[in-house]
Amino acid sequence: MKYVYLLADGNNQSGTYAVGDDAKSTLALYNARLGNKTAETNDVATEKAVSGTVYRFLKDDKQLLFMLKNSDVVYSLATDDKDFQAIDQFIQEGDKVSFKVRSVTDNQVNQIDAKTFVDHQLKSNSKTN
Repeated sequence: MKYVYLLADGNNQSGTYAVGDDAKSTLALYNARLGNKTAETNDVATEKAVSGTVYRFLKDDKQLLFMLKNSDVVYSLATDDKDFQAIDQFIQEGDKVSFKVRSVTDNQVNQIDAKTFVDHQLKSNSKTN
């Protein structure tokens, strides 16, 4: 079973805005894409800090997807999140990164809390220039 959240504009137009395997993570993705913090549950205790070196990377029109070395977990950073920093779109393989996710699940894309994302290579490079 899949859960889907649609975004309608009031003119009989809608689009799929979030798809997931369970209601809670799908709603969290929907809220993250809208930058909506009011409907979000406060599960701070379930957040997990993650760090590592980017192994594979893919960018599409709404998100940056990547995997870390020695892991098959996929992480997503929504580019339309209100806390997304423009410099983060220059992420590349080999960069050391750290961030927080609500939970780590092997079989689905894990959503990154954009305000916690740090690309240490980009951060150190911007300080030296």
